[in-house]
Amino acid sequence: MPYLGTPPQSGFITSDAEKITGQTTNYVNLSNAISSLDDVQVHVNYVIQDPSTLTFTSTTRIGLGDTLVSSDVVLITYLGKSVATQSPPVGGVSLDMLSATGTKSSSTFLRGDNTFASAGITGIDSSADATAITIDSSENVNIGDATNRGFSPLQLGNTSDNHAYIQMLSSVAGNIHFGDATSGAGLYPGSIVYRHDEDIMKFFTNGAEQVRIHTNGVMSAADGIALGVGTANTASNVLNDYEEGTFTPTWQSNVSSSVASGNYGHYRKIGKQVTVYFGAVLNATSPAYYQITNAPFQSNIAGGNAIGSGREYGQTGHMHVTYMADNSTEITIRRYDGAGISNSYLHGQITYPTD
Repeated sequence: MPYLGTPPQSGFITSDAEKITGQTTNYVNLSNAISSLDDVQVHVNYVIQDPSTLTFTSTTRIGLGDTLVSSDVVLITYLGKSVATQSPPVGGVSLDMLSATGTKSSSTFLRGDNTFASAGITGIDSSADATAITIDSSENVNIGDATNRGFSPLQLGNTSDNHAYIQMLSSVAGNIHFGDATSGAGLYPGSIVYRHDEDIMKFFTNGAEQVRIHTNGVMSAADGIALGVGTANTASNVLNDYEEGTFTPTWQSNVSSSVASGNYGHYRKIGKQVTVYFGAVLNATSPAYYQITNAPFQSNIAGGNAIGSGREYGQTGHMHVTYMADNSTEITIRRYDGAGISNSYLHGQITYPTD
């Protein structure tokens, strides 16, 4: 059958012509909607009109180059539309245009360029025995089976005040692992672990726990903290020890002495620096010096002595000096003028380096 228009490829749609008379306007109204002037052929008094002189005013109106008189005859021929089959361009099909039923193919996946490919790679596997991924009414993404828990093990979403979050729920521990192709199955050089049974947070590097935040908020670092060097790991700037506590000083003198009361000792060790505070009421007759023989850490003084200070309560103006030699646990207390005071009440302190 003869036709007007583009030759059909996989289908053809036709429509009848329309005759319009008695018009005195510079346009005609159509009985059928069109999408453009390419859909019709316009005859005025049986003469085909040049499409460049026409105006596509709307889907049911065509503007004419001249104003009609009542005796003019307008014939509208609706051209046949060929229906061709072709692949849509990438991104050319929106979700609201899709309507399909069936099952997915386990051998296809959606690539980053919005096209599907087949490479023996399983996308979302339909062999799961429960719902694996859901998107709730708040547009939060839930991953995992919530049937027996009442919550999804992993959720990605936004709060009502537009704060994005990743929520990981478990009864024992939540884990984030970091590995590479050389790590091996089940081996993770880096990890962040929260233990619910202990309420502690652990940080792992090189396969070992390096930092722990305890339930009371105290943080412990296995190998110390480098201070004052930014993110560098400079050995001389590493603080790798802190300790404080008490001890009971053991006293001796150059004469017979004993502790009457008030014997105390405190220490604070920061890295390799030790500060000792001590005191006691001592019984002795005219001693030249006193000594504490059990300092909590042995000194490591490169030449000379460590020097501290002391005071004798109850004896106005009697100040003392404390000092300590290298590789020693003995702290000596002596009056500045070298005289001895019987039955002294001494307080002293000294700061010294240790190994």
